[in-house]
Amino acid sequence: MRSYWEKNQFSFFNNIVIGSGLAGLFTALNLKQKFPNERVLILSKGWIGRGASTKNAGFACMGSITELEDDLSHSSEEEIITLFEMRYKGLQIMRQELGNVPIGYEDNGSYELLENANDLAKIKRWNKALQFIERKDAFSVANMNKFSFKGFAAAIQNELEGSIDTGKMIYTLLQKVQSLGVEFMQQTELNAFEKIGDRYVLQTSQDIQLSCERLILCTNAFTKELLPTLDIKPGRGQVIITKPIENLPIKGIYHFDQGYYYFREIDGRVLFGGGRQLDIEGEETHQLGGNKLILEDLKRKLKENILPHIAFEIDYSWSGIMAFHENKKPICKEVQDNLFVLAGFGGMGVALAPFMAKELVGKI
Repeated sequence: MRSYWEKNQFSFFNNIVIGSGLAGLFTALNLKQKFPNERVLILSKGWIGRGASTKNAGFACMGSITELEDDLSHSSEEEIITLFEMRYKGLQIMRQELGNVPIGYEDNGSYELLENANDLAKIKRWNKALQFIERKDAFSVANMNKFSFKGFAAAIQNELEGSIDTGKMIYTLLQKVQSLGVEFMQQTELNAFEKIGDRYVLQTSQDIQLSCERLILCTNAFTKELLPTLDIKPGRGQVIITKPIENLPIKGIYHFDQGYYYFREIDGRVLFGGGRQLDIEGEETHQLGGNKLILEDLKRKLKENILPHIAFEIDYSWSGIMAFHENKKPICKEVQDNLFVLAGFGGMGVALAPFMAKELVGKI
């Protein structure tokens, strides 16, 4: 049984945020900035976010041309442009709040590698559609002679994208929210919650009962475990990384095949991920772990297409869990009185989380 002091000081919070990934951290940051005198608690199942926030490739990206073209099969051009702009603004918020140097941001742009050079003809259309963002062309034809890749006919450069050091980004964000007085309860899972009067009462894995005025679920793919009727699907992503390679000729970040594959140089290594489309059903899981089919595909493409003339060794691999909602639109809403949900970033959480967190707190 808890003491009188514990009940008085550690039971009630104005706001409880569930999840300590990018969405949860940026939501807590915005809450503290808007309500500096209110208590904000982040409740986290692990010691850091367990989805994709610390497991992504560190791409500050908004979407490649073939990905935007593919999106036309299920979304209007207006919807695609709106989502692209949200991603763009989210990255600007990230950089403004945390600074370029602390998060390892590099303004290198990105490259989309194309198997079919005919896709270059689509540049003009998307430059026109997106020009309002920075009043300049986002996409241009890249010089293929600068690359030593194999199996690609052309490349498109995106001037708006860049790269981030994911570890530095999360560390810097943690430091900032802690400096504002955000409180943490880690290694604690939310088992159940109910509305009693004007408060939400939470039952946790530590047999600790908490209560709050506002409850904000920022658990992305895992939100369905708390709200079973929510229309959201998990999507696991596989990543491999090489051991350091001497004189590695790759710099910057790269996409191909409608954004399903992505790779970059980091600390003299090649980080390569993707291939989820090879086993969509198998990767719709909340369980971290490897997928032999996809991992073998990544290793083969790394050897045959990305490093065809360079010897390398795989150091290790990992996976992260993303969340997908209808037409890639994030969920950002109040689902009942003072119960909010922020989830479903569709593999673009690095860009979308800062923007959507600001939008969500703006609704409060």
